[in-house]
Amino acid sequence: MASLTSIFSNLNIPLSSKKTIGPTTCLEYLGIALDTDKMEARLPREKIDRIISMIERFLNKNSVRKRELLQLLGYFNFAAKIVLPGRTFSAYMYSLSATVPKLLFFIKLTRECKNDLKMWLSFLKHWNKVSFFYDTEVSTSPSLDLFTDASSTRGFGGYYQGSWFSSDLNF
Repeated sequence: MASLTSIFSNLNIPLSSKKTIGPTTCLEYLGIALDTDKMEARLPREKIDRIISMIERFLNKNSVRKRELLQLLGYFNFAAKIVLPGRTFSAYMYSLSATVPKLLFFIKLTRECKNDLKMWLSFLKHWNKVSFFYDTEVSTSPSLDLFTDASSTRGFGGYYQGSWFSSDLNF
């Protein structure tokens, strides 16, 4: 590292001491920790703690300003790169944010919104990683022994590994 620093100095190439680190198997890049030992990407602890703190604050309120909700959704949008199932639990909050026109207006945090926040809380505590490698083999219905069908008026049914299941559409 010293020789590389010396070469850069001789070539008048500036180096930031805060951003220069020696050989490592885990480094933070663009706000995401990349770990080559575990072959995964994850959110740094400080980011997780910041988002969890915001969620807990929201869960204790009945309403928040649109600006606050959009700020939290911005954090969720970034975190969803790592917390893959999280994006599903942001859609309702995006639609909720569109119910008022101005950033200073208050938005009521509904039960559904708080349930989505609780899901995010769970994901951040238990699902903070993405593998560098995905399973590229796609499983087909015959290999899973899974078959389903649905009717718009009656219900749905299926067959899974020797067992039949069905239900009416009574929502």
